[in-house]
Amino acid sequence: ERQLVQPEWIAMARAPGTDNREYGHANWFLNTGREALPEAPESAVRFVGNGTNLVYVDREHDLVAVVRWIAGSAVPEFVRRLHGSLTPPPAAK
Repeated sequence: ERQLVQPEWIAMARAPGTDNREYGHANWFLNTGREALPEAPESAVRFVGNGTNLVYVDREHDLVAVVRWIAGSAVPEFVRRLHGSLTPPPAAK
């Protein structure tokens, strides 16, 4: 229940870079225009490491997924299937 990362730092990390709009600060890969991950919300971010090791963060769905050694070209399909597996919330009464 403590703030570990300052909101200003998160805002900076989520701002598209000038050289590449998909790069945020400090290795945050953004989903600008939903181009990289069409099935994910634009607010989703990912961290990508060698091999492709992936940490996918989707705050809108309160979701963090870690995947190791997935082919980079398979990431959009993984995210599509991940979102397809989510149970929709019950309809409001």
